[in-house]
Amino acid sequence: FDSLTLTLPLQNIDDDEAGWVVYVEEDENVCSEPYYSKTAYINFYLTVEPKSTVLLFLSSSDSAEARPDSSFVSLNKFTWDTIQTISISSVDDTEADGDIPFNVSITVVLTDDP
Repeated sequence: FDSLTLTLPLQNIDDDEAGWVVYVEEDENVCSEPYYSKTAYINFYLTVEPKSTVLLFLSSSDSAEARPDSSFVSLNKFTWDTIQTISISSVDDTEADGDIPFNVSITVVLTDDP
């Protein structure tokens, strides 16, 4: 038995599904022009560790009214499960146009992961 070796073919099934969790805390979904000093915040993190860097692009549906303070966010194997917080600030304009709804889109622009 001293030199006996047994090799068994096995397979590891990776059932992780790539995704993200995105949320806004209560009362953090409204931003205002500077005199009200209100900033909105979007929080997010990945649900699985990426193989390489994941680059996200954030944009506003109405950048004349409000936009993310950072357009790009980079996540990697060290930061993927750390909550990332992005500030959304209003654009100060001279129009008395009332409250304007808008959307923020988050798009994956670079990754080696499927």
